[in-house]
Parts: sequence; structure tokens; C-alpha cells
Amino acid sequence: MKNFYKLKIKKYIPRLFFKLLKSFFIILNLFSDLKIHKYFKFKFLNRTYNKIKKRINRRNISFFYNIITRTNILNIRSVFSVWLYSSQSQIDKLDFNVKMFNWGCFPDKEKLRKESFMIIDHSLGGGANLYSKKIIEEKRVNSDVLHIAYVPLLNLYRLNFFGVNSSDEYYLKYFSGITILYENLKVSEVFVNNLFSYPKIFKTLDKIIQLKTRFNFTLTVAVNDYLQVCPNYVLLNHKNRYCNVPPVGKCVACMQRNNGDFKIFYPQYRDVFLWRKKFAKLLRITDNILCFSNVSKIIIEKAFRDFNIGNNKITIKHHTLDDIGNIHFPIKHDPPYRVGVLGSINTQKGLNVIRKLLEFWDEYDINLFKIVIIGISGENISNPHLEITGKYDRLQLTEIVKKNKIDLFFIPSITPETFSYTAEEIMHMGYPLAVFSGTAPAERVVKYEKGIILL
Repeated sequence: MKNFYKLKIKKYIPRLFFKLLKSFFIILNLFSDLKIHKYFKFKFLNRTYNKIKKRINRRNISFFYNIITRTNILNIRSVFSVWLYSSQSQIDKLDFNVKMFNWGCFPDKEKLRKESFMIIDHSLGGGANLYSKKIIEEKRVNSDVLHIAYVPLLNLYRLNFFGVNSSDEYYLKYFSGITILYENLKVSEVFVNNLFSYPKIFKTLDKIIQLKTRFNFTLTVAVNDYLQVCPNYVLLNHKNRYCNVPPVGKCVACMQRNNGDFKIFYPQYRDVFLWRKKFAKLLRITDNILCFSNVSKIIIEKAFRDFNIGNNKITIKHHTLDDIGNIHFPIKHDPPYRVGVLGSINTQKGLNVIRKLLEFWDEYDINLFKIVIIGISGENISNPHLEITGKYDRLQLTEIVKKNKIDLFFIPSITPETFSYTAEEIMHMGYPLAVFSGTAPAERVVKYEKGIILL
């Protein structure tokens, strides 16, 4: 019996250690962002933090690392302050006040318009949030807009209200708290933009279906990723290759061996058939399934062919951009040619493709090209043929591209994508662009006079 307990302790100690290490890593990121060592003498933490980053295998904590240090989900200073100072009087002094929602604190009811438009979204950034901002600006002209998004770091739902000349922000503990809005407002249309990261996602789906049945609003579900098809919303299998949406029987084996970042939010969901069945129930009562490419339409039809969701409801609408202009750039005739890769690069965005290109150029001493990643990389790669500019502001994109003297662009994504804003931005700037065939951007690049399709 003693040996049995010893074995059990040996089995769980590494797991416990890694969990503690995760927590420690997150806290170090928070401290580093706040720069509060001048008050608490945390300089030693920064040294430890840098050592940890260099020495440990970051594969299992890369997602948390990206959330905290590399995205704009929240103001980290505010999140940490709310956590550190728990009394209400101190929280009220901060620049970030977590104001919990109740109907009594809602804006002046007399100024509310007759109809309201609701967007259900995530808060993780990217193209989906860019699109929801555009919808808000369009819809608030004629109606009040309610935007609800789950915030993982707070484990709360953020509710933004956009009225005629005012806006306000509240937080809900549970998604079901939105019911009171439907009971007191005329919500005429609901737009489900993206549900990734929502905890207890099946309950969220059931709640939306319940509200649709009870209040009979117009419901649109957007395909901004492939979360409707699989918890692994990028559709990469356990070998980090595009799965091509195989029969569900193969999905079970894949999910058991798949260690993608999606498991941070959905570690318990392995039954892809049940997953699709739940989403099919929502899609069946939806008035419009909005796709942004023909590729995503084909994937949705393939995944739900046995669920009778009504393919006639699927529409295709390409995103449009009006804030990126054309650039007049000199054509270079002599190498090395500077190949731009726009946006953050990780596994699904083609990190391994870039790594293999660099290895190939090194092996055969090819000095014709230099890759310039305008954005951030999921891994630190040191190579003379590679430059990484770091995070950028979209509004300054044209200036950044000019400054880095880009000659052409390459989108190395190994997944089909649903649209690709970066491809649209590059074409708006007028640069040559190479993409892989069978992807969403390839649909538009094939008609682009400076487009290159790689087979």
C-alpha cells in the first residue's frame, strides 16, 4: 500500500509542479507589465522571469503567455489592480471599474430607441473583433447596439451599450443575465459573431436558442472561424496539418491526441459529433448563416451534411476595407528581395513553413530572399534571413511597410481561413501577394493582377 501511494505521489507531483509554474509565470507577466518593482523590489522576479522564458518548454503555456503579453484583451494594469485591491473603495479609484450590470443602472430609459441590435462576440482581438466594431458603427446610426463578450481574464461577460450619443460598459457574472435585456428592450436582431472562449458553451447555445424561440428576433450566425465544426476551431489535426473535415469517427482519435491551444478553453470536449449536434441545433433555427468566403461555405456544408441545417440559409459576403490606401513603391531588380509576412505568426498561420524555408536557404546557401514578419512570432527564431518588427498599429501599416522596404508579400497559412484581412490589406496596398491554393484568400488573389497561387 505504501508503494502504491509513493507511485501516486510521483505521478501527480510533476503535474502539480507545472500548474504552479503556470500560475507563477502569469503573475510574473503581470508584475512585469505593471513595473511595480520600484514599490515592492521585484527586480529579482524580472531576472527569474527571463530565465524561465529561456529554459522551460513553453508549449503548454504559450497561449496564456500570448494572452497576457502579446494581445490587447484587457488593460493588464487594471486587471491586476482589481485583483490586488479587493475593497470597493479602492477599486472605484482605478481607471478600470468593474461595474456589474443590473437593469436599474441602465442608461436613461426615455432616451432608448425603439429597436436594439445585439452582438455576441469574444474579446480576443483579431479579424472577428475588427468586424464587430464595423457593425457597431453601422448599426448605431438607426438603433441602440448591445455588444456582449466573454473576458477570460476576469471570468466575466462584458456588456457594452452604444446609444445615440452615449456609451456605457457593464459586466455580468453569467451569460443568462442578458435575459432581462430582452424582457425590457425590443431586441429586433441578434448577430452571433464569435463564441470562442465562452465557458460552458453548450449552455450558451441553449440560452441563445431559448431566447430566439421566446422573443422571435432575427438571428444571424457568422463563420469567423470553424468553431461550429470543431472545438479545434482552426481544423488542424494532431499532426498539425489541415484535417479536411473527415468523417466524425476519425475526429475522436484526433481529439484524444491533439494538443492545440483550443484545449486551454475546451479540454473536456472530445466528442465532435455531440459538438456539431449542439451547434446544428442553433444553425437550424438561424435565419442567416453568414460566410465570408466560398471555402468556408463548403466546409460548413460538408461538416453539417447529416444535420439538415438548411444550406439555402448560407450566404457569402466579403469584408471590405476603406482605411488602407495604395502604396507606390519602387520595383527592385536585384536581390535580396524582402518578403513580407503580415500579422502574427503561429502554427496555423504558417510558422513551420517559414522555419522550413529558412532551413532550406541556410542548407543551400541561398541569399536571394529575406523574410520580414510585420507582427509577432509564436516562437523566437534567430536567423540572418529573418526580421521580426513586432506588434504594429493597423492605422500605421502603410508607413511600416514603406519603412521596411517590402518587395512582395507571402501568406504562409496552412489552414483554409475564413477570409483573411491581411490578404485584403496587402491587395489594397497594391503589393504582389503569394498564397496557397484552396484557401479563402486564394479566391480573391486568383483575380488579383499581382497575385501568385502556390500549389
